[in-house]
Amino acid sequence: MKIFKLRPNDTLHYPIDKETFEEVTLKQTPYYSGGSHFAVCPACDNPIQLIGLIPTHTNDKAPYGKHFRNGIPGLARYSQFEYDCCPLAARKTYDREQRRPSGGALSNKILTILREHFDRVVYVLEKTTGISISDNMAEAMLTRYLEQSAHTYVGSSLINIPWMLAYFSNSQGMYKRRITNEKMQQSILKKITAVQFDANNRLENKPGQYVTLNVCFIHHQTDGEGGEYVDMVVSEGMSFDEGHIVYKERQVFDHDFLERLMRKEGNESKRRQHLIDIAHRLIP
Repeated sequence: MKIFKLRPNDTLHYPIDKETFEEVTLKQTPYYSGGSHFAVCPACDNPIQLIGLIPTHTNDKAPYGKHFRNGIPGLARYSQFEYDCCPLAARKTYDREQRRPSGGALSNKILTILREHFDRVVYVLEKTTGISISDNMAEAMLTRYLEQSAHTYVGSSLINIPWMLAYFSNSQGMYKRRITNEKMQQSILKKITAVQFDANNRLENKPGQYVTLNVCFIHHQTDGEGGEYVDMVVSEGMSFDEGHIVYKERQVFDHDFLERLMRKEGNESKRRQHLIDIAHRLIP
């Protein structure tokens, strides 16, 4: 992995490089121990060991982190279960129905982030998909997420919350949605002649025409090298035939996006309080 954090309860994480690690740890224990360097995995809260942090004449490769299979006193406990679920550990395709035990620390942290930063979670999805999300759509997505206890899904982590919200939502209608994804726009106009976009990029039917377009998110996977993704699929009508797929795009997760928003100072005035209110109502 290419990122680390200092404590299990932290949401802030850092790139793995010598200068950053020295600056934030001040070379103190337990981060420096026995000639090795340790930190915490941003996704699963397990301890990690930083490899190659100090270049040598025989090794000039970029430093990286790997999970450390034992607890480190004063830093983090080791959980084999969370390691097996971690998107930064190894390539995997998840079983959508598999869940962590309820009430676990990591699952509770995911819920807390959703509750306090729901507007930012929605913003990340809007920016990465290029599809606007109304308050009603956001509430429907969160309701469905909670009904399925998706925060306990084994593939859910502290760094993929926005995309798990999308992954566990039902198919969503796209009528009157503002679409800024140019490739998606072009594909829709090419394949569906009965629709058009208004001056504000909102999808609408042409006069006298009626077509239903929906978007969903499927196939959550990791690549074993820190990459993680789902497929975003736009389809026409209710048919499940391949021919009715209008547009498909692999959504590669930007694991830093939400965290950057959460720690950015001076943007409180831009937050969408009505979305926060929805999350506070649905997540007591």
